[in-house]
Amino acid sequence: MATNGQSFWGFIATVSAGVVTGLLLAPKTGKEARKDLKQTFDKANKKFDRKSKKWRKEGEKLQKDLQKQADNTVKDLQKKGKELQKDAKKQTEEFTKNLKK
Repeated sequence: MATNGQSFWGFIATVSAGVVTGLLLAPKTGKEARKDLKQTFDKANKKFDRKSKKWRKEGEKLQKDLQKQADNTVKDLQKKGKELQKDAKKQTEEFTKNLKK
């Protein structure tokens, strides 16, 4: 699975290769080539904006999910700690009671 960084650079490489190939295979006047280049850049920029928004949303969701898991883990550990504390107190009381007998 590609990371976001790999996806980004793969995207840039693909766009660049497409632009170069297009310019080499379909020679046009300078004005037409600049117009086509601008359109290609604009499309790539829009696609990048969409991807970056998607990655941001995914990152924010992942952050929330991880925070929720961490919070639940803390709560579970606190609960377990209280249970262990109660058990230790009970065992200490029983041990002290048995010593007095």
